[in-house]
Amino acid sequence: CYARQGQDSLAVQTFRRAIRTGDAAPQAYFGLAHYAWRRGESKKSDFYFSAGLEQLLASLKEQQGQLLLQVKKATSTENAQKLKRLVAANEDYEQLLKDELHWYQKHHPPAQTEAFLNRLLQRFPKNAFLRLLLADLMLQQGNFSQAQHYVDDVLFMKPDWPQALRFKIRLAKAQGNHQAVFRGYLNLLYHHSGQMTRKDFRALIESARAIGQIKNLAQQLLLLHERHPENQLLKEFTIEALHLAGDHARARQVAAEKPRAARKAKSALTPLIETHQ
Repeated sequence: CYARQGQDSLAVQTFRRAIRTGDAAPQAYFGLAHYAWRRGESKKSDFYFSAGLEQLLASLKEQQGQLLLQVKKATSTENAQKLKRLVAANEDYEQLLKDELHWYQKHHPPAQTEAFLNRLLQRFPKNAFLRLLLADLMLQQGNFSQAQHYVDDVLFMKPDWPQALRFKIRLAKAQGNHQAVFRGYLNLLYHHSGQMTRKDFRALIESARAIGQIKNLAQQLLLLHERHPENQLLKEFTIEALHLAGDHARARQVAAEKPRAARKAKSALTPLIETHQ
């Protein structure tokens, strides 16, 4: 608040007090890093930024351990509430991590950002988000093979992670690999159909048409619709794909179906447990 009002000296005092007391220390370090950067003190900025990131990543690792422990114990209402609070705190820290790393990337040359991320990766070798940022950096530089290497590492650690699957689609588009784009959207469909947007479904349809796979896609969508009849967006695009494939009778049959519930509900906790170490 002080920094936004231009009261830098009060902001710095507040940040340093937070670090001494341990209250919101990562955020305080980042605040000092941003302040030092504005003053042209790049080395001091990097020092504070590194300290903030190390604390943040360590906190995320600790929180994930607590989260997994609570998942195993989440039988009572009290434990369920603890789990809910941990999930919320974990999401806040993950967002802070993303925001701050993107800030660093914006204000530093690609080579310096790459070196910085690699140093962090040595300390936190199992952190998937750091690897995905490196993959993104390689993609920006046109180094497709290195981008592929990093995203494959991410998917080895966190199979079917939506962010990594979406990155693979971006990588395939950058390379002009229409087959890989279609496979990427299919993977997203199979593992995260409930999270797909209208834009995703439209891109899936267009990628299938581009390589002459619309009939194949129509059948895949139909099978998935039968498993998830509650997904109205999936139903809508299943009907469209069937029409494009020439199977108008089946499309009309699907359109006439009354809304149904899902065959088997998945655990609501599944997408929340993503290990950050």
